[in-house]
Amino acid sequence: MRLPSPWLPVTLALCALAFGPAPLQAWSDKVHRAVLRVAQERLSPSADRRQRLMMGSDAKLYDNAGWSHHIEDERPETEAWHSITIPPTATRLDLDRDCPVGDCTPVKLRETVGIVRLAHKDKPQLQEAFKFLVNLAVDMHQPLRAGYPPGNGGDAIPVEFNGKQGELYEYWDDEIFADVDEDMLAERIRELITPQRAREWSKGNMKDWTWDTHLSAVRVAYGALPKGSPKQLDGDYAVQARMAAELQLAKAAVRLSTLLDEVWP
Repeated sequence: MRLPSPWLPVTLALCALAFGPAPLQAWSDKVHRAVLRVAQERLSPSADRRQRLMMGSDAKLYDNAGWSHHIEDERPETEAWHSITIPPTATRLDLDRDCPVGDCTPVKLRETVGIVRLAHKDKPQLQEAFKFLVNLAVDMHQPLRAGYPPGNGGDAIPVEFNGKQGELYEYWDDEIFADVDEDMLAERIRELITPQRAREWSKGNMKDWTWDTHLSAVRVAYGALPKGSPKQLDGDYAVQARMAAELQLAKAAVRLSTLLDEVWP
């Protein structure tokens, strides 16, 4: 897919940025907000009404952006919920192999969807499940969150960007969109969502969507890396990574709104 010309200089400008250590938190709050703004626009009237009944009369999806990452210090067991590790030789997602204790993104997202749909919990529990739901749905689409186990050369790959060293997850979590603000990113997501793509992306289930994210990791996040160590992330990698990441965000917006429309028809 070709990047529109106004975005190409922005993408290449990533090569002028440096990055340092960052918390392992998946997409930043800015990225979450941009995705959730677009997902909010795509909600059916019924789903929007039910969301506001649960969360408050003025509630919007983006009010919850990043919430589940901000509670990880007090609830460290939830950090694992935002990822799943899949062997590099895998040909499909196998939850018995890849999520044996049920603490990975597709399983926890399915659980929170079930809680919200059935509404058998008290209101605070329902609200918490909903907040996890919207954040997990976004994080499911971060390629390194469905990538290889670190011991097999995954997100801890040493990289170098503008002469400074870090790890691959730091680039994908923060730096890949460091040069754009929330409004620009939301507009880019809207541009990528055509009616045909929305129909295609909304098909399948959480396992399918996780595997789709894994393939983005295999083909671009890892597959486009240059040789050597540390990996020198040049302009070619920046362009490929940015395009892949933008597509993942667009898919996240479509799929989250699809999930909520199904939960609250």
